[in-house]
Amino acid sequence: MFVGDAVRKPLEADPDFFLRHGYTYSGHASACVAALVNLEIIEREGLRDRATVIGKRIGDALKALAQDGVIDHARGDGAVWAAGLHASQNNVKIRDRMLELGAITRAINADTNTFCPPLVITDSQLDKLLDTFAKAASGK
Repeated sequence: MFVGDAVRKPLEADPDFFLRHGYTYSGHASACVAALVNLEIIEREGLRDRATVIGKRIGDALKALAQDGVIDHARGDGAVWAAGLHASQNNVKIRDRMLELGAITRAINADTNTFCPPLVITDSQLDKLLDTFAKAASGK
């Protein structure tokens, strides 16, 4: 950690002083700079608005699957969504089938598959993700 003379000298003057703290990434100046640059990119590329579009598309698709009885329910906010499964469905098998078909979902708890795609996902990639989930959840 870098500090100026006004802070460093009194600490070094104390023979019992031992710095028991250090940063790896949290609060580190370089991590803060990276976060600020990340926020600039999000603004410049319109990714906050993109999150809204992604979220609506995922939500609409999962809600349609729930209405059709393919899954039990859909829940989510923004671009983070989850598909609640029927007791007869296995979230790990759905995840594994999706991997075979070239898409990724996260299986959590015993009855849920989650979706949190990158904000730079294209519409065609999002379509593939949702179509693949529909296929896997339908047992195909």
